[in-house]
Amino acid sequence: MSKEFSLAWTLEEFLTQAASGAPTPGGGSVAAYTAALGFAMLSMAANLTVGKEKYRAVEAEARRVLREAAAGAEKACAGVAADIRVFEEYMRAYKAPRDDPEAAARRRRDLAAAARAAALTPLELARDCAVGLRLAVALAPVGNTGVISDVGAAACLLDGALESALLSVDVNLAQIDDPAFTEPIRRESEGLRRESAALRAGTLAAVSRGMGLVN
Repeated sequence: MSKEFSLAWTLEEFLTQAASGAPTPGGGSVAAYTAALGFAMLSMAANLTVGKEKYRAVEAEARRVLREAAAGAEKACAGVAADIRVFEEYMRAYKAPRDDPEAAARRRRDLAAAARAAALTPLELARDCAVGLRLAVALAPVGNTGVISDVGAAACLLDGALESALLSVDVNLAQIDDPAFTEPIRRESEGLRRESAALRAGTLAAVSRGMGLVN
């Protein structure tokens, strides 16, 4: 049985639990943790841009990134616990009795509801990661060049978190026999993947220019 998650866990506690034989925290929770780190890097880069005379012309944009990155980090932190919770609800439904027709029918209903929740939770995280990547591509060309590599790191972390979250979406959609529910999510997921790749590439190109690696 998994140790009950708390945001008060140290990094060592989180890594120990993630590496253990316990089913949680799993991929979705680790994706949320990774996203929080990406948002933190955006916040750091924005913080080191705000208030600097050299970057006064982009102060408003840096403050916007700082504000939205803080909100993204808060949501990502909450997403760690949310993913654990929906997985545990799915496992409770999976283990429910099915020794008579009524119990079996109830189990099927509960499993379907739990699978939907388990797909929608990481989908919301993926959407938030896309928001973070839009912040990264906006900040990279104008932010403090002394920490521009950290904006690139943020983009890589958020892109990885988004893909990891969508893998959790995919595996849960496979349990749901309802095309009216699954197909729009699959289309959205593919759109998010394409957007994420483009935003990551755009950010890293701006980072390379800012570091003087390309013209």
